[in-house]
Amino acid sequence: MSGTGCKLHGYVNHFLSDSLETRHPYLEVPFEEFPAAASPPKPVFFRIFPNLRATLEKTELSDQKIQEALLILNDIASTQENKILMLNEELFELAAEATHRSELAAAEAISLLGSLCSLEKGRERLPKITSHIKAVLAGNSDFLKRRMGWCLNRVASSIDGREYLVKSGVCRTVVEGFCELVDKESLSEDGHHFLRLSLHVMREVLHDEESIFCFENTPVIKKIKKLLGVCRLQPRSFPGHVDIVKSLCIDCTANLCVSGDFRKQAVQVELIEELEPLLQLEDQAIQSLTARALAFISIDLEGKFNIIMLRNYAIIARAVTIFPSATDALFDNLSQLFFSLEENGSGFLAIIQHFLPYPKQMIELFGLKCLVPLFELIKRLPPAEKVISDKSAQSVEEVFAPIFLLMDQEDGVENVLGYLLEKTSKFVKFALPYVLIARSDSFVESILNLILFVAEYEEYNRKIFVETMNAHKNLTNEYFNTKIETQVAKIPELQKLI
Repeated sequence: MSGTGCKLHGYVNHFLSDSLETRHPYLEVPFEEFPAAASPPKPVFFRIFPNLRATLEKTELSDQKIQEALLILNDIASTQENKILMLNEELFELAAEATHRSELAAAEAISLLGSLCSLEKGRERLPKITSHIKAVLAGNSDFLKRRMGWCLNRVASSIDGREYLVKSGVCRTVVEGFCELVDKESLSEDGHHFLRLSLHVMREVLHDEESIFCFENTPVIKKIKKLLGVCRLQPRSFPGHVDIVKSLCIDCTANLCVSGDFRKQAVQVELIEELEPLLQLEDQAIQSLTARALAFISIDLEGKFNIIMLRNYAIIARAVTIFPSATDALFDNLSQLFFSLEENGSGFLAIIQHFLPYPKQMIELFGLKCLVPLFELIKRLPPAEKVISDKSAQSVEEVFAPIFLLMDQEDGVENVLGYLLEKTSKFVKFALPYVLIARSDSFVESILNLILFVAEYEEYNRKIFVETMNAHKNLTNEYFNTKIETQVAKIPELQKLI
C-alpha cells in the first residue's frame, strides 16, 4: 500500500448512532420506521470470504496455499456470524474437498468442518460430504483420524447430528475403525486419542436405543473388554486420559447391554471379569457406571449367576460396602443391581448376609422381603454351644437385628410375626438357645417375645417350645453367667408355658 491514508480492506465501519443522534425518543416516529433503521448498514468482511473461496476453488494451487487459506478461516471461525458467512459462501463443501490434500492441509480442512458443524445449518450439509468423512476414517493417518474424531464429536453432540451419523453409515465406520485400532500392537499418540474420541461418538450415538443396530455383527464388546484390560495393566498408554477411557468403555457397555444379544456377548467374553476391578476403585463416578453396566448384564440369567459367584461373591461384597456412602447416582445403580440379583435365591442370601453390618440400609432397600434370607441365615448359625465357647455373640445379634428393626416399623410386628407363624417350630428350635449369648437385655427380650407369640399361637408350638427348653436346660454360658431358664424367666408369660 502507498500513501498515508490507505485503509485495510477487511472492515468497513458504519455507525448507526450517527444517523439517530438528533432523534427524540418520544416525539419522533417509532424506531423501526426511522429511515436509517429500516436498512441499517452491517459490519461485514467485504472481500475476505469471497477471496478465500476463490482460492480454495483453484485446484491447481499448491497444498501449502490451500493450507494457508484454511488456516485463515479457522482463525476467524470463532464467531457464529463468521460461520454463517462461510456457509453462505459454500466454504463447507470446499473444505471437504481439501481433505484429499496434504496431511497438514487436510487437518486444517477437518478442523474447519468441525467448527461449522456446531451450527445446524452446517450439519444439514453433512450428507454432501459423507464420502470424504469415510475416506479419512478408512485412511492410514492417525493424525487425520484424530482430527476427524474431534469433528464427529461436534456432530454427535446434537440429535440431528446423531441421526446423520446413524443413517449415513458413518457411525458404523467409526465402530469398525475402533475395533481394528484396539487390535494394533502399538499405537501412536494420535491413535490413542482417536480411540478415546471414537468412544465418545459411540457413547453419544447409543443414547438412542434404536441406533444400536450400528453395532450389530461387530466384535465391539470383545474389543471393549480388551481395552479395559489395557487400561488396567498399562494405564500409561493413555496419559491423563485413562479414567476417561474407562468411563467411556463402561458407559458404552451399559448402553449396548440394553440389548439381549449384547448381554449374551458380554457373558461369553467374560466382560464381568474386567468390570469387577473397576468396582473396587474409589472413584464413585466409575463405580456408578460399573454398577449400571452390571445391572444390565445381570438381566441375563447366566450373567446374573456369574456376577453372584465371581470370586466368592466379590462383586456383592464390594457393592454392599460402598452402598451406605453412595452418591445419588451410585445409590440408584447399585439398587438396580441388587434388585436384579435378588431374583436368584443364592444371590439374595449373599446380599443379605453382606448387609448384616448395615441393617438400616438393608431394611430401607428390601423391607419385608429380607425376612426369607434372614431366617435361612438363622438356620445356618453355628450351634449355641460353639458360640458360647468362642465368647462371641456378634454374628448372632447381626442376624436378628434387622428383624427387630422391622418390628419397630408401622404394622411391623404383625408383618414379621405373620411370617414367623409359617416357620413356627423351626424358629423356636433355632432361636431359643441364642438367648444365652446375647450381650444386651433388650436383645434377649426381643427374641423371647417373638418366641412367646409363636408359642401362644397354638398348642403344637407350645409343645415345641417345651421340648426345646428341655433339650437345652443344662446349657450354661459361664462367660455371661447365664442359663436358659434364667433368661426365659425374664418373660413371665413365657415361663408359665413350661
